[in-house]
Amino acid sequence: MASGGTTASGGATATGGAPTQSVAWIANYGSDSVSVLNIDKGEIIDTITVGNGPIAVAIHPTRQVLYVSNFEDGTVSVINRATRAVIQTLTAGTGAEGIAFTPDGTKAYVGNYYGQSFTVIDAINDSVTNTVSGLTYPVGATALPGGHSVYMTQHNGSTALGLIDTSDDTVTVAGSPVVGSNSMAIRFNAAGTAGYVAGYSGGFVSAFEVATGQALATPYSLSYPYGIALDETNHKLYVTQFFTSTVHVLSSVDLSPITTIDVGASAAGADLTVRQDRLVVLLRDAAQVAIVDTTHNTVSAPIAVGQSPLGGGRFITEEPFSCNDHQLNQDETDIDCGGTKCTPCAPAKHCLVDNDCATGHCATTCTAPQSCRAILLASPASTDGTYWIDPDGSGSIAAQQVYCDMTTDGGGWTLVYHATNHTGTIENGTVTGPDAIGTSPFTRDSIGQFKLSDLAINALRSGAVANDLRVTVRRPGFSTLFGTSFHPKECTLKTVPVGSDSPAATDVCNKSTKVGPNDTSNYVQSGHPGSLTRWYVDGELGYIWPTQHIGPMPGGTYHGPGNLPPYYCTWVDSRTCPEDTAFDIWAY
Repeated sequence: MASGGTTASGGATATGGAPTQSVAWIANYGSDSVSVLNIDKGEIIDTITVGNGPIAVAIHPTRQVLYVSNFEDGTVSVINRATRAVIQTLTAGTGAEGIAFTPDGTKAYVGNYYGQSFTVIDAINDSVTNTVSGLTYPVGATALPGGHSVYMTQHNGSTALGLIDTSDDTVTVAGSPVVGSNSMAIRFNAAGTAGYVAGYSGGFVSAFEVATGQALATPYSLSYPYGIALDETNHKLYVTQFFTSTVHVLSSVDLSPITTIDVGASAAGADLTVRQDRLVVLLRDAAQVAIVDTTHNTVSAPIAVGQSPLGGGRFITEEPFSCNDHQLNQDETDIDCGGTKCTPCAPAKHCLVDNDCATGHCATTCTAPQSCRAILLASPASTDGTYWIDPDGSGSIAAQQVYCDMTTDGGGWTLVYHATNHTGTIENGTVTGPDAIGTSPFTRDSIGQFKLSDLAINALRSGAVANDLRVTVRRPGFSTLFGTSFHPKECTLKTVPVGSDSPAATDVCNKSTKVGPNDTSNYVQSGHPGSLTRWYVDGELGYIWPTQHIGPMPGGTYHGPGNLPPYYCTWVDSRTCPEDTAFDIWAY
């Protein structure tokens, strides 16, 4: 067992000094689910869908998995405790119920209530190896610590325990001890010398010596005892009384009563944390759990779980803190991010220092610069790559990751649109909507069509820094059927800021690019001269953009949408571009 030290966060300290947190895995019979309860915080942190009628849980002693028996469909769900996901579903027998691992973790045994049998599972490979008959409606299952035996309680009026020899998977019905009829839970001390049984219909709790089967104390009379939890350190036995809200605290030495605890509703399964300072009691009819502080015998406010939590078996584990446990722990500055152990936080998450943020900017919460140019101005050594920006600062537009060109034409360019001819977009498509296209962040090498939303683009261009655009058409080298060779080209032009009619830069394809009233020659030609397919880039703010298909241009009638003035547009001819031509628009 782990040592009982505590940490500042309330977790235990496992062997080796690593801090852990107490977690309960609660089988909800009526909801076909397992609720994952962080006991330290008193919060449900996950819900896992399992088979039909989950009734008992067993924790693997050496692997980070647990098994859940599903009574109604006779299966066993194998759950990875780290990912909280079902990784395998095994077929057991009819009415799969009590389940126990051998101490070395190589086998698991499932009692099949209606099948009056038990199923043997290879617990290293999660595979069923055998089903053996010979039990009478088995219910609870517990492995003898340090031994080669699994004990199962039995129903149908039985007052005997089923004893499985795990070396050869044979079963006998023990002549002693005599236990209460229709017993439910069974527990052993860590040394494997003493056992405790809740005799449900017999109406008593018994203690026996494992070696001889003889009684260790006078049975404690109690109507419908159901769940048992053993605190060896303080010599206490916690027994739930079904149909009542009472937990009876007995001496584990002689079964004498110590006190009772009212948990508020009908009590079923119960288990103790490693530190034995908290008892989790499942409240079947209320669909809740109660956490008992065993030092003061006080009860927490009930916590809602799934329907009919029963909780046979041991269901509490100590789990290491992690960066995907949906909890604020370790030195995280927000849930599962920040600090020295987890990845930096996204914008709007809490932070303490710049390194807590993926954006590199902390102001109580993580913030992002407005544009790539703002990043470059603050950090002149920034290189091309993906960065976080927030186009409108604290406005309604969410921060997002974008690709920044930090070298061309002085750097600081934000890639706001990118398309390749693989999608047919440049040659034949139309972009008319204001929404983002594709998934951000996209880069110059992405395949397909991508765009930031119009709101984000216009926010970038209306900011205090600048509102220029740069258009790039990149064409690879290729040869035609007529033997003509074309060398790789990258055609680039820059539109002027809104409201200005000064000349724009001349593109590297040697095509004149003028900007001015009534001028229709503002286009980049990257393919066949004279093509009638033209594309424009809207240089005005507030229009849906960046590209729409129109034609014929130049020299023909203007067919632009609405009253968009052509002298603030950039035309791009890409009709005959090879398929891996790329078309990019950058905002400054």
